[in-house]
Amino acid sequence: MMVLLDGGMGRALHEMGVSLDAPLWSARAFLERPEAIEQAHRDFIAAGAEVITTNSYALTDYYLRAGGLLDRKEDLLRMAYALAQAARDKQSPDKSPRIAASIPPLNESYRPDLVERRQCEDEYPRLIAAAVDGGADILLGETLSTLLEAEIILRSAGKYDIPRWISFTVGADGRLRSGESIEEALKCCREGGAEAILFNCSMPPAIDRALDHLIPAMGARAMPFGAYANRFEQVPEDFTLKGGINRINSGLSCSAYNSWVRRWIERGASIVGGCCGIGPEYIAEIRELAFG
Repeated sequence: MMVLLDGGMGRALHEMGVSLDAPLWSARAFLERPEAIEQAHRDFIAAGAEVITTNSYALTDYYLRAGGLLDRKEDLLRMAYALAQAARDKQSPDKSPRIAASIPPLNESYRPDLVERRQCEDEYPRLIAAAVDGGADILLGETLSTLLEAEIILRSAGKYDIPRWISFTVGADGRLRSGESIEEALKCCREGGAEAILFNCSMPPAIDRALDHLIPAMGARAMPFGAYANRFEQVPEDFTLKGGINRINSGLSCSAYNSWVRRWIERGASIVGGCCGIGPEYIAEIRELAFG
């Protein structure tokens, strides 16, 4: 069964005029325009998304401490889940998209060198507990650049009866940004009890190379897999949000992106959508052309 995800929340908010400046990035919307978060969810649902992802990517100790909001973390997490629930109830009362809890990297994105075991073991259980309490339908560990993050997320979520999806960000060579192999990532997901393995927040050709490794590694023991790429020109190896948000590749049109999505589906992907820079218009076209 095919599943259509939503697109990138941060850039959707940016299109509505919400600042994505450091240190709060997409979390700034909770302070300035929480209604924009709900509207972004509703726009993706209207476009056909069957899974919407909470705006909790920047609700980590790292970003909130830098923004002076660490003491409000629990309240902001509750708000993230409430806004997703409200959007689902208002936009789609007859059919209910599932809500995926974004369980993100704890420091900067794309930076395996900044991943710390102790921090992961302390913070991931708290984020997962908030997701379960908030009524999430899926735990989505996303934009993970190391096996360590995935292992701790899967282990921390093991005591809950909730599907666990793990999504890695990959480099141009199709390997995790840590240099770890896709074969190792698949083994990690299988042993940790993940229901699906995905690749996200990477350029489409990089994801395609990751699938070159993943598909043969699965052999007869197939598990659901998928992809949701970004629309960036590139991601520098020393990326930090303080350096500004990444530039959008204006040449990656809806139809061009949809060509990649169709290719992934033809290769066996059953979970597709978009990440940063992929807006509702992209999701609507995927719905029309790739899902029939």
